[in-house]
Amino acid sequence: MSEPPLAHYLLNLRDNYSHDLLASFYKDLMVPNFGQFESELEPVSVWFKQFEDADHQSLYTLHVILVLDQDPSKLSHHSKAVIYGGVCCEYYPKSNCGLMTYIAVSPTAKASGLGKLLVSHVLASLNAEARSRGHARCHAIYLETNNDHVDASKDVMLPATRRKVLHKLGFRILKFDYVQPRLSDDQDKCRDLYFAAHDSFLEEHVGDGTSKVHVLHSQHLLEFIKEFYVVLQGEDSITEDEDYLKAEKTLKGLKYIEVYATPI
Repeated sequence: MSEPPLAHYLLNLRDNYSHDLLASFYKDLMVPNFGQFESELEPVSVWFKQFEDADHQSLYTLHVILVLDQDPSKLSHHSKAVIYGGVCCEYYPKSNCGLMTYIAVSPTAKASGLGKLLVSHVLASLNAEARSRGHARCHAIYLETNNDHVDASKDVMLPATRRKVLHKLGFRILKFDYVQPRLSDDQDKCRDLYFAAHDSFLEEHVGDGTSKVHVLHSQHLLEFIKEFYVVLQGEDSITEDEDYLKAEKTLKGLKYIEVYATPI
């Protein structure tokens, strides 16, 4: 893998936490890229709680990986570091799955290979956590991305263009009707999303006729969806929430879920 042409320093805040860098990443990259859709961006207070509240018993592990212009430990103040880009990802232990929740690159670092670099570190970080818990690796690593029903005028990138970028980064959209649970009590569910899995977790099968298709074990997807709903909406959601129950019924009736071979 080639390195991006700009000088950079990679920092996983899970290993070396900085409140100032997390706050700057949220304000400078997250809000401009995702803040226009109220149901998609969780409050920064959720992130601070994950890293700073020693008494907080989290049901998942949050990783925030940043690409900086220099080592922040050598600066008089961390806020002086320039953030070229960053990615957030979460590890869910019950399903042994990961979720890449946000990825953003500064306009000054576009087309520099940072997206590929960040995704490679998402895979490495989440698979390493899986191994620390006794697994060979994650069962799957997922992401959510907008479909064409969103108001594209609000987005910094056309949804179809973003899906092409994510496809190049290795993510394949699942042939599955996905509804994101509420990110907080004050937010609505998001119904304008596709759900995708990284292709390193897919298997190749023979589909109709002799054509080959790539698939994901539906049980792995169901286990993650169940855990995700419980984390965000509580235990009652898996017995009462209509969207979860519909997904459960669909996935229990299938052994595999196919992915789209090309961007849609």
